[in-house]
Amino acid sequence: MDSTKWVTIAQAGAHTDPHRDNAGLGTFLTCHQGNILFGWLDQPNGEILGSWKNDIDKEPEQGNYRVIALQPGQTVYFPPGLVHFVCREREGGPTLLYGGHVLRQRDLIKWINICIDLKHFPATTNESTDEIDKWIKAAAKIFAEVKRGSGDEQFWGRDVIEHFWQALKA
Repeated sequence: MDSTKWVTIAQAGAHTDPHRDNAGLGTFLTCHQGNILFGWLDQPNGEILGSWKNDIDKEPEQGNYRVIALQPGQTVYFPPGLVHFVCREREGGPTLLYGGHVLRQRDLIKWINICIDLKHFPATTNESTDEIDKWIKAAAKIFAEVKRGSGDEQFWGRDVIEHFWQALKA
C-alpha cells in the first residue's frame, strides 16, 4: 500500500479514536463528499502527551481538543505526531476523503524522534508500524551518501544528519 496518498470511504457516524499517523509523517486530508469533523489535541505538553501515550483509552485530564468541520473541497494539513481523530456526522450519509502523507525537510528532526517514539508506543497509531522501518531505511541510505561526500550536507544540514544518526543509536 502506498501511504503517501489514499482514499477513504466511510459510512455516516464512522470515526477514529485519537491517534498519531504512522511513520511520523505530516498528513493532508481533503473532504470530497459529506461533512467531516477533524479534531486534534491542541498543544499538549510533555506530561499530557506522556500520560496519553501510556493509556490511549483515557482522555487527557488537561489539554484541549479542538474541532473543525471540513466541507467538500476543503483541505486540512497537520504536522507529524499530531494526536487527532476524524468523525463523520451520524445523519450526514457516506463520506469520501482523499488524503496523504508527506515528509518536509523542516520536519526531519521531529520526524525521526516521532518514529522512534511510535516504535516504543505502537498503540498510539491506528496503522501498522512496519512502514516506519522502510522510511528510516530510505533516509539512512540518503544520509549515508551524504556522509560519503555527495555534497548535499549543506542542503540537509549537518545538525539534522548528526541528530538522525544519534537518534538511531539511542
